[in-house]
Amino acid sequence: MEKKCQSCTRSMKESEKFCANCGEEYVEKTQEKKINPKMKWSIIVGAIILLFAGHQLLHGYYSPKSLEKRFESAVDEGDPIKLTKIATHEDKTPITEGEAEAFLELIDEEGQEVIEQFA
Repeated sequence: MEKKCQSCTRSMKESEKFCANCGEEYVEKTQEKKINPKMKWSIIVGAIILLFAGHQLLHGYYSPKSLEKRFESAVDEGDPIKLTKIATHEDKTPITEGEAEAFLELIDEEGQEVIEQFA
């Protein structure tokens, strides 16, 4: 296999360690490139920031106030699918679409006071 400079693509002799044309050092492809320490720290800091932002976003999404708003929205819209994603049984298993539809029918028949019994 012919050895070529990675910078200028000039053919090189097997014994050459530097390109005679551009002076670039020949690096075997099997060698690992070292990561710049500044780049390494930038990646670490960026990852920490992303994790923190993700935590804050999820914490806000699942906060009691947010859940209450999404529940009210699902009930107001009469959307059983949204309701199945929010409401759970006491054992934390999700309600079925049929149960959500029955709950919405009950609210239509009995009024909003039904919701207060489940809150």
